[in-house]
Amino acid sequence: MGGILREVPFTQMVIEGLQKQFALYAENFPVWAQQNGMLQYVVWTALSDEGVGASIQHYNPLIDEEMRKEWGVPESWKLIAQMPFGNIEAPAGDKEFGPIDNRMKVQLIQKAFGSTARRFF
Repeated sequence: MGGILREVPFTQMVIEGLQKQFALYAENFPVWAQQNGMLQYVVWTALSDEGVGASIQHYNPLIDEEMRKEWGVPESWKLIAQMPFGNIEAPAGDKEFGPIDNRMKVQLIQKAFGSTARRFF
């Protein structure tokens, strides 16, 4: 039996770093950190299976008012992210990432009853 856990202090450290780096969006990073990434992944994968390209964007709050007017979105809804999609005009470019050891840690945990679980953070 295993599970995926998020280490809150590590996540908070990342959030705070992004808040400093992108001050205009600082208040949104805690909300974005709580998004349902699996839902985004499923929708993105379904679109890809149909040959449709997509991306995740965080333009809010810059587009909130325009979006509400354009599509009649109620004030009670909070815009967290957008997934624009459409025809693929060119393949996605390469993206560089830092070392995986700086972005993810895996720790084996020996349970009291003898089984081993993995903890990801």
